Amino acid sequence: RGRDPSRVCGDAAAACARDRRGAFERRGRDGGPLRALDDGFSRGEEPTSSSRSSSNSRGGERPNNPLTTHQRSDVDVWSDVGAVLRFALPALGSSLASPLLSAIDTAVVGRCASSVELAALGPASTLFDSLGLIFAFLQVASINKLAGLARYGAPRAEEERREAVGEFAALALALGLALMLLLLFGARPLLELSTSQASFEALQPAAVYTRIRALSVPAFIAQITMQGVLMGLSKDAVTPLIAVLISGLANVAGDLVLVAGLGKGIAGAAAATVLAQCLAVGFLFAKVREAVSSPGSERAPLSA
Repeated sequence: RGRDPSRVCGDAAAACARDRRGAFERRGRDGGPLRALDDGFSRGEEPTSSSRSSSNSRGGERPNNPLTTHQRSDVDVWSDVGAVLRFALPALGSSLASPLLSAIDTAVVGRCASSVELAALGPASTLFDSLGLIFAFLQVASINKLAGLARYGAPRAEEERREAVGEFAALALALGLALMLLLLFGARPLLELSTSQASFEALQPAAVYTRIRALSVPAFIAQITMQGVLMGLSKDAVTPLIAVLISGLANVAGDLVLVAGLGKGIAGAAAATVLAQCLAVGFLFAKVREAVSSPGSERAPLSA
């Protein structure tokens, strides 16, 4: 009574700090971090984060920072990197389906056909290769949709998977048929937009190639969609890559027979591409049916 309240609080804080220091020294441990903390209390300073974490670690308390509670080893990090690469590299290769077929046609036609037909492949191949970029959203959407269904239970997940795959199949079929009709009846006007007057002679063979290869557009759109379905269902990026390799080998064989052997020129190259695309889609369709009907098609962890 009669004393300054602030001085009373300061004396109490100093007494508390002395009691804590004495208790710590009686335990026979190094009191460096705690002594620094107590000195700060006695001076009325707030404890710093370094002194707080140091006292917690030495005092046996578990720190709250998750990075210090669980330090991952370099082996775990590189394991995750390897898992990502095993998924990403095949996925990158599977996105080269249409450019690969166009490159094969260009190589065989340039070797075994006329220069006019080789020039015609430029605008025609660009038209089809652009479709892969425009409709890549089907692959992204199917991956996101089907991967998100992994959180459901087994009965509901199977039903949801079937419905989602059916929706994407219907959308791919509708878009593929619409594009096929557009290219069949509007091939020449579309090619005129990307061809100069100096290359007018190449418009007719380019239109022939476009109309024939347009028959494979539904299969191409379905291939893009089924690649995303497989990646979303079971994180399978290898099967789509195998489908691309199958179509590439089939296209090489067809071009050699129809263009080099039978002399069908650019029309034969387009027909070989249609055949190769259909073979790839048939292979993917069988794998998608197997993945949808398999009870163990839920996604595994990335690090597995």
